[in-house]
Order: sequence, then C-alpha cells, then structure tokens
Amino acid sequence: MPGRESVAWIRKDSVALARLRAIFDGSGGFDKATVDKLLAETGVPLVLALVKRDTNDGRSFIEIEDFTAVGWGPAGR
Repeated sequence: MPGRESVAWIRKDSVALARLRAIFDGSGGFDKATVDKLLAETGVPLVLALVKRDTNDGRSFIEIEDFTAVGWGPAGR
C-alpha cells in the first residue's frame, strides 16, 4: 500500500532473525535458487507478527517478533 511503508526492527538474538536468515540462505523451507528467483521478481512474501514498543525517552518503534506465514503469496504466472 503506497504511503504506508515503515521501518521495523528485529532483535539480533531473536528466533525471528534466525528464521529470516534461514529463508534468505535457502534453508528455511525454500531452496536458494527459489529464493533468488523470488527476490528478482516479486519478492518473498512474509506475514509478520509485529509489536509497537516505546523507548525510555518516549519514542515508539515497530519490532518484528515472528513470522506467521512464509510464501503465502499468489502463484506466479
């Protein structure tokens, strides 16, 4: 959706980051060739579990906690 982009953060020690790295390394349910092909075309569709957090100084940010679905997008043509 245009105009609704936002930066989201992910903890370095999180399971979510390990799963994300596995996907792009080709070991998270997709082979590396499939991931590279998806990235070159439409991207790798992910459904994210997000949470809005606040810093100590009152600023807010979005954190990726997990993935609820991977590869859910419509079939390519």
